[in-house]
Amino acid sequence: MNNFKMIKLFNYKVIKKSKGKIFKYLTKKDKIFKGFGEVYISVLAKKEIRAWKKNKKAFMNLFVIKGKVKFVFFDDKSSKFKYFILNQNKSFGLAVPPKNWYGFKNLSKNKSEIMNILNITHNTKDINNKKINEINFKW
Repeated sequence: MNNFKMIKLFNYKVIKKSKGKIFKYLTKKDKIFKGFGEVYISVLAKKEIRAWKKNKKAFMNLFVIKGKVKFVFFDDKSSKFKYFILNQNKSFGLAVPPKNWYGFKNLSKNKSEIMNILNITHNTKDINNKKINEINFKW
């Protein structure tokens, strides 16, 4: 099966309390949970674009915890794009299997923050990179 079609938009749970909210992003009981390797947060400046990367092994779970971000995925077999716009006010995340080209752009007036929960620890040998102009997409 093509990994491009396996990219999933999913809801995470927001629990409202009298003193605020609890964001329950991912549990080991979730179908999309593929194990734990590491968590990191990427901070994007206004209008910043980061593209293109492809994980050979890592399964990503992406969440916008601040701001608004456009995620773009490219299938090099079909030359098709798939994109999603996520923001801090909607309780959605993206489950992304390995072997998908991806990039993202900050759509906020200020900085945005993306939290990535990976099933394995980061290893630069497991990542393919292309320059932004190597995949023709109008950001």
